[in-house]
Amino acid sequence: MPNTAYSQSEFEARQQQKAEQMQTLLNNSPTYQAAARALLDAQQNLEHLETFVKNQPTLTKRLQYNGNITAAKQAVKDAEAAALQARNEVFRQEHLARLEEQRAGRERVQTEQQQKRAQELEQEMKAEYRAVWQGDQASFDAAWPGLYQRELEARAQANVAAAKHSMGQRYQL
Repeated sequence: MPNTAYSQSEFEARQQQKAEQMQTLLNNSPTYQAAARALLDAQQNLEHLETFVKNQPTLTKRLQYNGNITAAKQAVKDAEAAALQARNEVFRQEHLARLEEQRAGRERVQTEQQQKRAQELEQEMKAEYRAVWQGDQASFDAAWPGLYQRELEARAQANVAAAKHSMGQRYQL
């Protein structure tokens, strides 16, 4: 038995659900609906023309409509191509929306993690500074925002200087 995440029935149910979602997307797309109607019209026109030609009494009469049949067949091919392109665009837009949703979710999680880590670092730094502070808790609490801001600025400048140095070393001739 193959090692899969779904049983066969679960897999089929997921496939059916996905097919229904895609059909709903197609049903809600005016571009696809117009292309599908144009294809249906072209197919019906071709069928009517072929029936008309088949019912002509002589070969000469039938042959005189060959150009019309060729044009109708080309119209069907063009309509099929347009419908396929519209269908693919609907699916492409849905895929792009899903990718954007996933990207936004990843960014949201990353932002939350960054904020959590920044708070943890601030608490660690606050504990270190408090251990060497020579005043009372109230004076430390009053001075902390300024101390923390200066420490962040110093670290940022150090990171920028290190990056510049690294870039300078990397691109020296």
